[in-house]
Amino acid sequence: MQSVTPKVPSDLRRVERSGAHDGETGNSRLGGEPLNDNSVEDTWADTCRLDASAIAAIAHLDPLCADAACRTVPRLNAAADVAGLADALRRIVPSLSTVGRYSPFECAAAMRDLGIFLGSLKRHGVEPVTAVPEIEVALVELGRRTVMIPRDTVYHYGPWNPVGERQRMYTGAAEETVLIDSVRRAAPALDDGLRALEAASELAVNDPMLASLLTRATDGVKTLIDALDGVRRALPPVFFARSLRPYFEEVTIAGCAYLGPAAAHLPLYLIDELVWSSDRPDDQYASFKRDTARHGLPSHRNLFARRQHRPSLTSVVTHELRAVGLVPPDQLRDVGEDLVRLLRLLVTFRGRHLVLARREYAEAVRLYPLGSGGASVELLHEILELTRQSAVLASPGATHPTYASPDQHGDCEGHSLFRTEGEA
Repeated sequence: MQSVTPKVPSDLRRVERSGAHDGETGNSRLGGEPLNDNSVEDTWADTCRLDASAIAAIAHLDPLCADAACRTVPRLNAAADVAGLADALRRIVPSLSTVGRYSPFECAAAMRDLGIFLGSLKRHGVEPVTAVPEIEVALVELGRRTVMIPRDTVYHYGPWNPVGERQRMYTGAAEETVLIDSVRRAAPALDDGLRALEAASELAVNDPMLASLLTRATDGVKTLIDALDGVRRALPPVFFARSLRPYFEEVTIAGCAYLGPAAAHLPLYLIDELVWSSDRPDDQYASFKRDTARHGLPSHRNLFARRQHRPSLTSVVTHELRAVGLVPPDQLRDVGEDLVRLLRLLVTFRGRHLVLARREYAEAVRLYPLGSGGASVELLHEILELTRQSAVLASPGATHPTYASPDQHGDCEGHSLFRTEGEA
């Protein structure tokens, strides 16, 4: 294999919990300019949408001829056969010249298939690059070609994963399919909701298109809640904590650590950014959002870069409501109600997810102190409280007298919006 020194663009390196930024220059730097339009990678960044045709195309592809190797993964994992996993991985590693001939879709499919071995080796205590050194340059190049991190992500494990007998899995258990299917459902719906919110953020509050865009975003969050409810019903917390969570540990590639394909890396953080959090600074959540953005799609990273520090929809609507006084015009009142409806669903999801996380990371069950996406249970509770407070700010007070304001501790009482199912 060609000898090179792999280097990952600095914007894709994992941000430490301090929130520090790397000083080097790389494509699509967060906090800097979005990708320019002159490179092949930028074309992929612009077209990398989670529409049905792209999802089906990537899932269908097998550029490494890895179907047979991937079918062995659950058996090798059950036997903790590190040598067998490393040998199977070694046999499918592409050369740099081969990667150079791939389309971006083929690069995504190749990363998906290499990735199932990365998480498997690390689950058994072995760094993949240590076990199979020749994989490193291939991973870095596949990441460069797709403008993503040099390992698999939630999109490789979920929507880009084939359905049926070709499905890439760590364990082969029916419960794992429940998790994969939940991501398959939620990821495209959230992506569509993001596009709607991005368009909504550019409109005036009296624009007649705003209501339909907020409805699209609301539908995306409803799908996410439905997917979570399916996981709560069919995936026992102890199974996730003990049997699946170990496969999502971070791996080191080219000297940088990258988290596994966690469902927590779905772009709910970006929904928050557009709806309420872009102008509500919180150091812990800001650090988590930066780290999550780097593990996501290039189009999502670019949107995050554009939206940071700009007014959120909640701030814009709140400003308009305060400006008109106690009796807002019907159009503005309807927008406020649509926004509160969306925030109510975000609160519902955050509350149910918090309950599930508390079960999965209870001391008697957990193997790790942090979630697969790098967040603590305490951070999830903090995000829930911030979302609740934003719902209060967005509600037209004169027409919703039962909504209370946050007290001095940030707690909210007085309406079902602020009492989430499962919380006590």
